[in-house]
Amino acid sequence: MNAANEMIELEYAAELVEDSSFAFATGSIRVLETRLLAGAQLSRLAEAADPAEAWRLLAEAGMTEAAETGWQDYEAALGRELARLYRYARSVSPRPEAVAWLGKRYDFHNLKVFLKAHFLGEAPEEAVFGVGEVPSELIAQAVRTAVWEALPEELARAGAEAVVEYEKTKAAQAFDFTVDRAMFAYLKRASRYPFLQGLVELWCDLANLKSALRAKALGKDREFLARALVPPGEVPLDRLLGLLEAPLDEWPEMLKWTPYARLIAQVRAQTQAGAALGEFERLADNFVLERLRATRFSLYGPEPLVAYILAKELELKNIRIIMVGKINGLPPEALKERLRIGYG
Repeated sequence: MNAANEMIELEYAAELVEDSSFAFATGSIRVLETRLLAGAQLSRLAEAADPAEAWRLLAEAGMTEAAETGWQDYEAALGRELARLYRYARSVSPRPEAVAWLGKRYDFHNLKVFLKAHFLGEAPEEAVFGVGEVPSELIAQAVRTAVWEALPEELARAGAEAVVEYEKTKAAQAFDFTVDRAMFAYLKRASRYPFLQGLVELWCDLANLKSALRAKALGKDREFLARALVPPGEVPLDRLLGLLEAPLDEWPEMLKWTPYARLIAQVRAQTQAGAALGEFERLADNFVLERLRATRFSLYGPEPLVAYILAKELELKNIRIIMVGKINGLPPEALKERLRIGYG
């Protein structure tokens, strides 16, 4: 770790809250953190000859589902690993809300999936089962019947508003835009602790910068971007809209007062829009992980548990990238370029 990164971690660590009720959870997490895949292990997976070898290496590294499932069912296995993660987190957390607000992200995801399936006749993404706070069948039923009362208020309102917006515009993006805004508004209310509130602010900024990059690549106007933006973090919405009117080369200078200038400078080196967005997503994930590392300074509190959940989610994303790459014959070096950094 270089000195600059250590100073940043110390700065974020000042936001940590010590809560002795999390002492057992934190002790358990410290053990599990040592089992997360490190950079060398990820490289070895990327260099595997084929998906079968990559899956075998995961089994050897201790991934339960890889040991019990064939690689052909890797997607379902990763889903079960995610559900296992949340069962564990709920079992060690002394306060349900410390995990519930993270699980609720999957409820909003499922809401979007079921809305698109019902109104557009397609399901571009798979629903996630056994992870969120609301049974997925209940969300699907509410979408089919337009009876929202059985859902928590934040989901019911998001679903009803998304349907109204879609009926007005007939634009498929209405589901993404409306539900994402509702999700980030909920996360800002539910995060509670200072460090976690800062994390959600970071998520909001990264989501909005990604939307701005996409709008720029597609040649969309300010009205389109305004509909896509979620509640702001550090960067005000008017500043984000102003980015759209400037060349991408000027964005780092326009964002120099934020932590995101260097990230955007790295992204602009990608000349193709699709490559730029993919690189932004990778760098954004790394950016979040760097902040999560500050929780190492916590003796006990909710933050190490949250950080472990998010680091494990990122590990599962890396595994999915590797498996997809292996199935499609992607060369190891090209595959490594797509991986996120390890938590260790």
